[in-house]
Amino acid sequence: MNPSYPEAAPASALWPRPVASFALLGLIWLVFAGEVLFPAGAPSPALDPSIRTLIGWGAMSKGLVVDNGEPYRLLTAALLHGGPLHIIMNSIGLFAAGRMVEPLIGRAWYLALFVIGALGGGLASISFNPPMLIAVGASGAIMGLFGFSLVISRRFPPGEVRKAFLSGSMGALVPTLLPALLPLASGGSGMSIDHAAHIGGAVAGAVLAGLFLLIWRRDVRWPPARAFASIIALIALLTVAYGAARLKTSFGEQAFVAQLMSEDALRRLETSPSARAIDAALAAHPGDPRLFLLRARLLIREKNLADAETAARTAVQQVERYPKAFVPQFRTQLRFLLVGILVDQRKLDAARQEAQPLCSVREPAEMMKRLQAAANICPR
Repeated sequence: MNPSYPEAAPASALWPRPVASFALLGLIWLVFAGEVLFPAGAPSPALDPSIRTLIGWGAMSKGLVVDNGEPYRLLTAALLHGGPLHIIMNSIGLFAAGRMVEPLIGRAWYLALFVIGALGGGLASISFNPPMLIAVGASGAIMGLFGFSLVISRRFPPGEVRKAFLSGSMGALVPTLLPALLPLASGGSGMSIDHAAHIGGAVAGAVLAGLFLLIWRRDVRWPPARAFASIIALIALLTVAYGAARLKTSFGEQAFVAQLMSEDALRRLETSPSARAIDAALAAHPGDPRLFLLRARLLIREKNLADAETAARTAVQQVERYPKAFVPQFRTQLRFLLVGILVDQRKLDAARQEAQPLCSVREPAEMMKRLQAAANICPR
């Protein structure tokens, strides 16, 4: 029997306290407190962050990670949770796995394993789920710890230590796979389990454990390449810090969208717009560029081009502040309106300046053709 694995002692007594596990638990609870205390828009009931809050704080989806070019969300999403029950269940799983795995492989490799599991789960999630499905939660990373535990248990000789290690590791699996665990949010239609993230995280952890079985000598206390593990953890920390800085814009965008008028209310207003109704809507939603568009159109009908220009400029400025919040067609429509108002007032230099983003279009719209014919709005 290898002296590194005494048969008589329980596994929990063989190694020191899981400090890194406690640090991760503190971090995810700190982040959850931020989600609750600083939501994007109105606070949600029962301490359940809204979809916009989760996106603003770093949730992931294929659209956000790939299409928007925000890969750091693969890591930031692992620190977010969709509600009290979600984070409680994940905390139980993380503690159960951490108290077995961290003392075995050391803090550096434990943190690196958490990162590898989170990346494996995140990549599987965005690969197999619908592009716009929003995912959060540490379950992919926790399943990475569990997958690692199952495979690395082969390092122990048969006996009580292996049984105790496997029994303790199973404590991570049960809460992580409970139906109450909700790592997937789907745009206002409730929550569901992200099976892809679970499988991806478990596979990533199991692969690392298989590699360890090949290169980790049985007469050596710690796994090799601990410096490399520290580098992985450090890069992950820097990535999360970079993502947090980038998310300031994302959070502002989500908070901006949250205060916009609802689509149903806007449609009702569009059917019978009036100055009084638009002013009342703007009092409730002062940052909604769609309301300023309605005001500009109403002022144009009243031949009040000066005030229409002001309303149109305000709408353009608000849209350009958060361009991803609106479809490109709406932004183009607004700028066409502003340019047309300027041309009608014979403010041609200002019109040409505002039209610059429109002039670069290879196939100009019919409106641009009319403006070009009337005022040479895009001089060659």
